[in-house]
Amino acid sequence: MKSTKYVLLLIGLAALAVSFYGLIKGVRC
Repeated sequence: MKSTKYVLLLIGLAALAVSFYGLIKGVRC
């Protein structure tokens, strides 16, 4: 199932982006 793999990858990337954004915002504040 390639679709499931892509969805998991997308979720992982989204979570990574959110955590990275939060980290940068936390450092800036």
